[in-house]
Amino acid sequence: MKDQARFKASFERAEAILEREPERGQKTGKTKVRLGEGYLCHIEDGPWRFKADWDKGSGGKGEEPLPGVYG
Repeated sequence: MKDQARFKASFERAEAILEREPERGQKTGKTKVRLGEGYLCHIEDGPWRFKADWDKGSGGKGEEPLPGVYG
């Protein structure tokens, strides 16, 4: 419970700052996504390279994690 209260307070502070100064929430980073066979996605974000895919029931091959896993 103590950690939850700390996290909540931290997010509330960040929210208050962004309400006053929304420009502080702007990023200049770029994420590139290239669509491969089916729904396979090749994702590049800075030094990171990874893949995501949809499961077979959704039209993918299910060979990589679902995109939401990275969220």
